[in-house]
Amino acid sequence: MSLLCTAACGQRGVGSDRQASALEAAYPVLRWVPADASYVAVTARVGEGVRAARELAGIASVGTGVDEAELDRLLRSALGASPIDASELAAAGIDVDRSAALFGQGGFPTVALPVADADQLSELLERRPAATVEHRGHRIRSWRDGELSVSSVAIDGWLFLHLGPRDGGPDWLDAILAAPAASMGGSEELAAAVTRGRRALGHGAEAAAAIAPGLVGMVRLGPLARDIAGWPDAPDGLAACVRRASAAAPRLVWAADFSAQDGAAWAALDLTPGAARALREGVAEAAPPGFLAYRDAAAIAAGWSVELAVLERARAALSCPGLDQPLRDPVREATGFRGPRGWHVAATSIDIDDMSGAGAMHLVLADRNLIAAQLESIPARSLFERTRRVAGVPVQVLSVPGLPSIMYRQAGDRFTLAVGDGVMAEVLAAEPGNSGDASDATRGPELAHLRIEPQRLPQLGQLLSLALSALAIPAARPTAAAIAERVAQYDEASLSARLDGNSVAIFARMRMVRTGHALPIRRARTSLW
Repeated sequence: MSLLCTAACGQRGVGSDRQASALEAAYPVLRWVPADASYVAVTARVGEGVRAARELAGIASVGTGVDEAELDRLLRSALGASPIDASELAAAGIDVDRSAALFGQGGFPTVALPVADADQLSELLERRPAATVEHRGHRIRSWRDGELSVSSVAIDGWLFLHLGPRDGGPDWLDAILAAPAASMGGSEELAAAVTRGRRALGHGAEAAAAIAPGLVGMVRLGPLARDIAGWPDAPDGLAACVRRASAAAPRLVWAADFSAQDGAAWAALDLTPGAARALREGVAEAAPPGFLAYRDAAAIAAGWSVELAVLERARAALSCPGLDQPLRDPVREATGFRGPRGWHVAATSIDIDDMSGAGAMHLVLADRNLIAAQLESIPARSLFERTRRVAGVPVQVLSVPGLPSIMYRQAGDRFTLAVGDGVMAEVLAAEPGNSGDASDATRGPELAHLRIEPQRLPQLGQLLSLALSALAIPAARPTAAAIAERVAQYDEASLSARLDGNSVAIFARMRMVRTGHALPIRRARTSLW
């Protein structure tokens, strides 16, 4: 969509007697997507795709330093219309209520957009000079932009925009012209992604086939490696890296729904059975159910359960450009002991000024001596420590003058810490020794978790600044301020990853702030799955 000003309109039609597939009924643009495309992203309505693109652009702006208003201005200046503004696309002659797609041809992207008003579109597009060439009865307009070439053509009410190599020819159009006879609309892989995505996003298994996700996509790593191998300027070793990755993870599929108020996205990296087994063996045991219940009522929570050794083995096996340095264990470097296999933190309140709040941490230790060594480093610790029973089990209470009192307990390789009245009792409320519930077993182990309710964290900017400074991240304060400003638009945002069968399943959800009334704080545990 970011190449609107390159197009031309008014081309001869291309017919096909083939009956539309169920996928093409939901996403008509798939009729034009070649069946061998290495990747495809399609939206049922341009307007919903624009909302998703705008949200992603806003998130990306945190790292680039370019806010949404500046991004809009830059795009409008370069293209004549902003592709992340649905009203501008409509004014440019694009039909924002029909489907659109982005797909890979030889690794390079092609965008297909529905045309609502060819005259409006031509008026905008003709402002930019471009060379024209006839190819199989269709007029292609193109110009060079650095080392790349931008080409466009309009066929049967669809606008196709292709980004390719500087000296590339018009052959990219041949696959599009052939697509109506056998398109991505017949892909069983993509159809399965729609079904899985519909269920993951909450439409339910019983939902009608017509209730398709607003956006759906797929990346096939094998064909992508093939395409990268043909790139003249591809980084050395990149194609081989992707090819090796495809041997363990053949595809990535995803689906999403976005409205003006909220959004949800699901993705699944499908693994081979051997790769899934290797990952499963490197996942730390789950946090106990008492901690999970506390986490789900927290204002902010995060967790990670994939052992560093698993990631290091994957990095070494892939041998990708830019990933030539071994992963380091920061805990070992700082303490001499192996870092935890899994860690989980959650807080219901934080007050930096008063150095107070309520929160909990649960660690699955790789080295049981890690915590003992840190505690031994506290001067005169025995003077400030006592033992209490909480939820029927003994815990240690450490009250160092000038610092909040903490409760902690280590049982084997499990370490639990809590700050705040009643927090340890909540965390230990479940039966001791139980490290998960039945639903966790059926859904597969959790790999990572992140959840935040920004409206309950008025000092979020300060908190992030302290965290980024501790990690020695440059420009910690402005970066933290930008992140805090961005997430302040949400009532709630979450990201979770699980090993679901032979797939790494990722689920993200966001809910925008609604003005005019307060939303209740969720207290009950819920499941994203």
